Amino acid sequence: MQDTDALPWTQAAKVHQAEGVLSSRLDTNIDEAAQLIRAYADEAQASLTDIALDVLASLPNGGQDGAASP
Repeated sequence: MQDTDALPWTQAAKVHQAEGVLSSRLDTNIDEAAQLIRAYADEAQASLTDIALDVLASLPNGGQDGAASP
């Protein structure tokens, strides 16, 4: 399992952004959102960064400015 502490800061930032997006979408806390991302990454045999980028790409603006549209 990959840890965000081991990632370069730019990749870790994307993972944390994705945690915030999922937390908001699922009306849950950040810790639970982080667990969901990690579980999905493990199941898909993908990196945390890849999953985070998928989550951010699902935003209306593609996650380009880091802010979700209302």
